[in-house]
Amino acid sequence: MVILSDGLWRRRFAGDRSIVGQQVRLDDNLYTVVGVMPRSFENVLAPSAQLWAPLQYDPPLPADGREWGHHLRMVGRLREGVSREQAGSELDVILHTLAQTNAKGYDSSGGAPDGMMVNELQSDLTQGVRPALPAVLGAVFLVLLIACVNVTNLLLARGAQRQAEFAMRAALGAAQRRLVRQLLTESLLLALLGAVFGMVVALAGVRALVALSPLDLPRVSAIGVDGAVFLFALGMTTLIGVVVGLVPALQASRKDLHTGVQRSSRRTTGGGHWTRRILVVAEVSLAAVLLVSTGLLLRSMQHLFAVDPGFDASHLLTMQVQESGHRFDSDAARVRFFTQALEQVRQVPGVISAGFTAQLPLSGDNDVYGVEFEGKNNPVGDPAFRYAVTPGYTETMHIPLRRGRLLNEHDEAGSPVAVLINESFANLKFSEQDPIGRRVRVGLDVGHADRPWATIVGVLGDVKQQSLAMGDENAFYISTAQWEWADNAQSLVAYSR
Repeated sequence: MVILSDGLWRRRFAGDRSIVGQQVRLDDNLYTVVGVMPRSFENVLAPSAQLWAPLQYDPPLPADGREWGHHLRMVGRLREGVSREQAGSELDVILHTLAQTNAKGYDSSGGAPDGMMVNELQSDLTQGVRPALPAVLGAVFLVLLIACVNVTNLLLARGAQRQAEFAMRAALGAAQRRLVRQLLTESLLLALLGAVFGMVVALAGVRALVALSPLDLPRVSAIGVDGAVFLFALGMTTLIGVVVGLVPALQASRKDLHTGVQRSSRRTTGGGHWTRRILVVAEVSLAAVLLVSTGLLLRSMQHLFAVDPGFDASHLLTMQVQESGHRFDSDAARVRFFTQALEQVRQVPGVISAGFTAQLPLSGDNDVYGVEFEGKNNPVGDPAFRYAVTPGYTETMHIPLRRGRLLNEHDEAGSPVAVLINESFANLKFSEQDPIGRRVRVGLDVGHADRPWATIVGVLGDVKQQSLAMGDENAFYISTAQWEWADNAQSLVAYSR
């Protein structure tokens, strides 16, 4: 059974209302369509998902195999009156039971010894962008304050030039409240005109920012200028218009007739006011704060871009290749397909070198397995990023070799398993000793005394996998031919000029 998204239903099936009950073919398997999600539904956990099917594992698969759900995410709705702490305590009990009865190494990847962590969905989705939002909001607030102070100062200067006008109107019988009302009306009109222009700029700016936003930005499709934003802008504009216009209006209304006439003469024109001086100082101070903050932000970005990712991305092309269909059910068929694809890519004119990898650095992938070192008492292994690669991958990525050798065509199925580890991992486990020739177990072999040992044949430089801002993570590299299975989705990297 399968449920279709509204977009897929309209794009692929032309909005056919009789689709429910019909069969569609997915990966050479027939699925019965049981429903279509409404257009308003947004799958925030997987925004790119276009269809949903029941989660199924084959019963004969081993409980400690790769099919165990370490890659799954769980979402639930708390009952009314149940706190997150209570839910976490109950899940800890469930975790303990699962750890005793299910997959080996469950504790190391499930969050223990800290236990189960229960987070709000909104917090989980926005944790990557939340730190930047206060900085952006602060910058916007400072710019708004500078604009308000600037306009207020201009209105005060304009009011000083119009003191003769206000004095003459007061002498003719104009009430003080009428003068205040006129100045407030002028300020509101000025603010509304600015708001209209600002909304036009906002519409164009938001569209440009959305088009340039990263693909993994949460809920990017929901970013836009709608009715709520318009009402908020209208309310802020009205409030700012009143506040900005109130200072010059009150100041103008307090002048007496004699002072107003004196201010209109050429001999006294140009006399400053302490309020305008204070506003000028405030405006310069706010601009200085904004300038310093911007400089610090640019400096931080400069340091971030100066971080060495561990590979050379220049002249490097990448793409994900994924097989589908029953003709690739066997690992042999998958290996044959990716081998032939790599040979064809290497024959393309202009391609100097190419290779496949199970995951790309800085791609958001989080493929982690255990590594057990001989002589180290750690039956579940140390977690490390797994790079199942073809020979030539590290050369294509220009990942530096610190010691030993790289993987080559001789590291094939049936040969002694060769493993590369990164420099940080080597320093952590061997300190000043030479790790070349040491034996390890990786992946599903960890903790199984009957499984053969692999040999460390080389040490590579550190590569940033999750973020440039994070430290160097443990990693190991193994030939795709010597890994337990052939990945059905691999990333192709090609170096060209």
